[in-house]
Amino acid sequence: MKLYARLYTTAGLLILLSACGGGGGSTSPSSSTGNSSSSSTASSSASSSSSASSSTSGSTSSSSGSSSSSTGGFNVGGNATGINGSVTLTNQANNDTKTLTSDGPFTVSSGLPDGSPFNVVISTNATDLNCSIEGGEGIVSGGNYNGLSVTCLGENGYNLVPFGIQTQAPSIVVSGLRVVDRATNKPVSGLTLNDFVVRENDEALGSEAFLDSEPVSNANLIIKTVLLLDISTSLSESDIITLKQAARAVIYEENNHGVKVSRLIPGQRVAIYTFDSQVERIIGFSSDVGALADAIDSIPEKIVEGGTTLRGNSTNLIGAVQTGVAQWTNRFGLDDAETGYAILVTDGEHTSDDATPASIQGQLVNAAGVRKDVYAIAVRNNADMAALSEITGTTNKVYQALDISDLNLRLQEVQAEAIEQTKGLYRIYYATPKRSGTHEISIEVADNELCPVNDTGCVTTLVGNFSASGFSDITAVLSAQVVGAIEYSTRAYAVPPATTITVTGKLRWLNQAPDLSFSWEENLASTTPPELSTDGATKVTFNVDNSFAVNKLQIEDQATGLNTVLSFALDTDADGIPNINDNDDDGDGVADTADAFPLDSAETTDSDNDGVGDNSDAFPLDRFESADTDNDGIGDNSDKFPTDPTETGDNDNDGLGDNRDTDDDNDGVLDVDDALPFDPTESADSDTDGIGDNRDIDADGDGLIEIHTLADLYAMRSNTLGTGNASVGCPIPACSGHELVTDLDFDTDGDGAITEADEYWNMGRGWVPIFNYRTTFEGNGHTISHLFINTPADNNIGLFGSTGTNFVARNIVLRKAMLTGANNVGPLVGYMSATGHISDCYVDGEIHSPSAGNYMIGGLVGRSLSATLGDVTSIRRCTIKTTISKTYSNGLIGGVVGNSQNLVMEDLLVTTQITANAGFFGGLVGTMSGTLIASTSIDAGNILQTSSTVAGLFGNWSAAPSVTAVVWDVDSHAGITSKGTNNYGTSLTTDDIRCPTEESVNGCSEDALATVATFDPEIWDLGSNNQYPALKLNGVSTRDDNSNGIWDSLE
Repeated sequence: MKLYARLYTTAGLLILLSACGGGGGSTSPSSSTGNSSSSSTASSSASSSSSASSSTSGSTSSSSGSSSSSTGGFNVGGNATGINGSVTLTNQANNDTKTLTSDGPFTVSSGLPDGSPFNVVISTNATDLNCSIEGGEGIVSGGNYNGLSVTCLGENGYNLVPFGIQTQAPSIVVSGLRVVDRATNKPVSGLTLNDFVVRENDEALGSEAFLDSEPVSNANLIIKTVLLLDISTSLSESDIITLKQAARAVIYEENNHGVKVSRLIPGQRVAIYTFDSQVERIIGFSSDVGALADAIDSIPEKIVEGGTTLRGNSTNLIGAVQTGVAQWTNRFGLDDAETGYAILVTDGEHTSDDATPASIQGQLVNAAGVRKDVYAIAVRNNADMAALSEITGTTNKVYQALDISDLNLRLQEVQAEAIEQTKGLYRIYYATPKRSGTHEISIEVADNELCPVNDTGCVTTLVGNFSASGFSDITAVLSAQVVGAIEYSTRAYAVPPATTITVTGKLRWLNQAPDLSFSWEENLASTTPPELSTDGATKVTFNVDNSFAVNKLQIEDQATGLNTVLSFALDTDADGIPNINDNDDDGDGVADTADAFPLDSAETTDSDNDGVGDNSDAFPLDRFESADTDNDGIGDNSDKFPTDPTETGDNDNDGLGDNRDTDDDNDGVLDVDDALPFDPTESADSDTDGIGDNRDIDADGDGLIEIHTLADLYAMRSNTLGTGNASVGCPIPACSGHELVTDLDFDTDGDGAITEADEYWNMGRGWVPIFNYRTTFEGNGHTISHLFINTPADNNIGLFGSTGTNFVARNIVLRKAMLTGANNVGPLVGYMSATGHISDCYVDGEIHSPSAGNYMIGGLVGRSLSATLGDVTSIRRCTIKTTISKTYSNGLIGGVVGNSQNLVMEDLLVTTQITANAGFFGGLVGTMSGTLIASTSIDAGNILQTSSTVAGLFGNWSAAPSVTAVVWDVDSHAGITSKGTNNYGTSLTTDDIRCPTEESVNGCSEDALATVATFDPEIWDLGSNNQYPALKLNGVSTRDDNSNGIWDSLE
């Protein structure tokens, strides 16, 4: 034989999907045993192997029989294989029994309490069966136990299938073989060195040969799978679609997130070929399920597309098989191995030329008798079953899909059977002492049954030859076998997470028991290395998670000092490529650089950056929520009852969900009556704008901010435009003014006087006027009482010290005002610096100006300027009953306005009493410029000054006023003209003013009938012939004939 640096044995499987026949079963591990009969010495056969023939496969059935256990609690059971007849099990801990009559899962005891011991044994064995049980003894721990494994093998012996002999320097001989149960044709696993008889030149090997055996699975086993898919035109477009679906299902499955999860076992690689008249490779060997899926997608479904014929009408079946089996070599080396199989899927027979299965036997079976494994699936009934059986070597490897829809199941059955057969593979090796010449090696299974007469497929002894030319002495080494990881480079392993990794060390070429130590040599990722769990002196196990990266395991024999180092690297997607070399660690088809979760195949994006992937995130766009346990649409973080789908909130935190709670905010107002049932500070929403009245600055929704208190009134100085948005209850686009919603009184202690006990005493200065007010002030007929300002040296004194453009005041009652100031003094407004409008007001009180200077004082407004005649300042429908005293120097004083420019006055009743030294005084206006228009008004005040600048209506003007139906009471203004000799307005006696509207009643004067009688009764209450007229405010007469401060209409 040729010498190799490393010895490889390759076993190949070719899978044919063809017509009838089927076979295969599950692995039958051979173990120690129940009652078995003895076996005789096996006969030998030649070095060429023969395929064992057996009956066609059938479907697996569950075990049957009765159990004497009770119900409830936990169960003890497992799985049985190889049952042929009856096998009885007994739980010696409680005498429960179970009779098995077929393969499958079973239960021996049920209803066992937690902590119950069990000891299950085989009490009765079936005739001609050698049965064993594993995992039969233990204690029930918190759940059902399904770890019992019953394996039965026929007592008529084993067949051996050769996989060749290879040699390796310096003098190593390696032989590969498969052990198959002769009766069931199932692979036999679990055999040890003691189960084999190995001879060299027909002599037993001495201890210097260091003979040993191992399952091939202990090595780095590469399994090459070749899919050969018939796409000839006898298969329709829908057939090809189904064929592709079946091929995908063998290779991967998609999870709920659309991620392709591999179904390949570690070390398995898949190549795909299609054939019609030609054989075409679609993809070479790969374990990348994404690449394999893309290759399958590329297989043409249509026969003709775009004018091009895509699939032929001839079938090159033999050529496909030849091509497929040439893709691998069965080789078993000391440290690794390669085997394979092909799966052929066809619905017909070979038609492209005269080739036959016999003509390719040289490719199917080599000179040593090693047959490459080929499986066939015949679709429907048109396939050449005889040819398929000849290709596979047995009818047991020919399966039939009676319908194309059945193909998926058949293909998966074949894949499972082919993988199962790898479990019976063994490697037997030793160091021969021979240094030259050709020598023979023979291998048998100890105590094997002889072959039945005329059974040409029975093989009990394998014989082969090797050359020892050039051999030299062996050197002892410490080797290691790794289970659970994939070797991607020499002594470097890719480790899938959450997988138990077992490392077993052994001293090769040394007859000495090892005493090994295991330790992590270094931690390249600076993370805590996984904990090592030792099992005796030769074995260690560990698990890794996604926090693991790369580490090296040092193994050393304490006695000899021999050592080796193994490198382990995390392989998240178990594709055999460690993460350090993989650009898609989790195998989800998204490169790590673009993957928010490169170690989680179920996730790739995190839209809300909350650390939870979108596929798992119940709220992928909400970084504060990711789970919704009760599926009520409310995230658990926000859900007061995350496990109750009928409740989500508990507004008042009383432990009762809002859906059940009749008062969610616990404010004493039932939800059905509460406009804002989740706000304990609110219960009403008058304007239904969603803002409770307590917080709503415009509860009635009229666009005016509501004034409830003196504090609210004071706060107007900070919002002289009266603005506010929807967030505080204003309508869209905004509020534009203020309104009184209740009466206000600066006499906050109610003692009838303004003193330091009152809130706005302000060290005796009183109210600080509001300046530059430029919006609407709606009084709603409410009263502001006891307005008190005492700043003798200050100008611009009034409720509003000054106003600007757009000022409007209406429906206001000021009672008992008391103001002391210098210039521009008026109870309502000190200085109207721009056009404004006052209407429907009632004012009484006292005004004092003790300061020297030609100051402007009015019974309502101190000074009013309106630069243009267009929208001029107006004062309408107001009653003014004030007293004004200017005790020092001159003044410009009027019963309504001290000084005006461009003013309209209409429907005024003025009874202002003015006391002053000198200046310009008028019952309505002290001085005026520009235009003044006055109509339907009465001046019944009094001016205690006889200067020539004193007049009943207007003290002085720069242009003649326009006066219509304005009267002044000559009795109250005794001896005073309107202005000098230029009288304006109509002077009437008190009786004329009181006179009824009809002359016939008692002879009222014509002037009275032409003036007072024409006043609008909707605005004026003219009263009887002994009553003075009074204005109405919002339809209510303001008459107070008894002067008690209460309007008669309200008494």
